Amino acid sequence: MSKSNQRIRMMEKVLKEQESVSVKKMSELLHVSEMTVRRDLISAQNHCRIRNIRGLLIYDSAEKNKYSISDAMDANSNEKMRIGAAAAAMICENDVVMLDIGSTTEYVARALNPDLKATVICTGCNALTYLTQKKNLKIFCTGGEFHADTQLLESEESLVFLNRIRATRLFASAAGIHQRLGVTCVNSYEVPIKKALIASSAERILLVDSSKFGCVQSSCFTTLSCYQKIITDTNITPEWEQYLLQKGIELIKV
Repeated sequence: MSKSNQRIRMMEKVLKEQESVSVKKMSELLHVSEMTVRRDLISAQNHCRIRNIRGLLIYDSAEKNKYSISDAMDANSNEKMRIGAAAAAMICENDVVMLDIGSTTEYVARALNPDLKATVICTGCNALTYLTQKKNLKIFCTGGEFHADTQLLESEESLVFLNRIRATRLFASAAGIHQRLGVTCVNSYEVPIKKALIASSAERILLVDSSKFGCVQSSCFTTLSCYQKIITDTNITPEWEQYLLQKGIELIKV
């Protein structure tokens, strides 16, 4: 085995044990230059799972990154339920609200007051199931291809619709939040819809449980500073609390 392949195997071993490692840190661990690390990855790009995302290395395991909405509903469900309830309580009479796809945003739909009169624009079938049970809501739903893993309905026509409609607030979701690499999701097909939701909403509120902080997924769709508020659980670290305070983002812990 060549020295380059040996280093690749060592990198994979490190990244299977850690969420992410910078190129600089990896070069120090392997006692080589940062350029050597980058060259190794370029030469092995067709047969290794390491991805270099703007200087941060992640292990792109297909099995690890395979997303299922049903699995996501089971993960940190108590925290997501509290986050969803807190978000639902913010919705006022006659509000126009956008709901992103995701397991946490489904809990918003579940928790809505059944007598509330409001307009909800929905992008996912899982949330739509619960919205239709609220008799006083006016509901709009995007259409197009159905993605079973995320429950998203996605098409070019959906983007046209979202780009011409406006909302008082967006309840958004994310699979990863990183201080330097921004807010990410698992699938690239989610990105245009998420960007359209952000652009069409006056107030943007991110709903994420604390496990998402510090994580990086492969598809970046915005920076953290585009959100005015974040609702999360009480397990968020003091370091992240301080960072969000410095960014001027209101943090709501439930």
